[in-house]
Amino acid sequence: MTNKDIDMIQENIRRDSFKNDYWGLYQDVWNFHKKYSKVQTDDAYWEAVVDESGQIAKKYDNHKFAIALLLAVIDEMERIYKEMMKNADTAV
Repeated sequence: MTNKDIDMIQENIRRDSFKNDYWGLYQDVWNFHKKYSKVQTDDAYWEAVVDESGQIAKKYDNHKFAIALLLAVIDEMERIYKEMMKNADTAV
């Protein structure tokens, strides 16, 4: 067995084990989204968002799918933030 074969087997095991973690990942991302869904404008809020999303990504070995889900949630938070700022600029 070559190193390439061993690497491929290890990757398959890792991938299969990640499939079993989908439920946990969705649950963690949902709880993250719920926790930060009331978007705020202060730096402490955004630092907490970045810190906790990093912890979740690390929990799932920075798997591309985990990162994609987290980025989708953060993109939505940023969209809401920008809308809040736009509305604040137009308020009299």
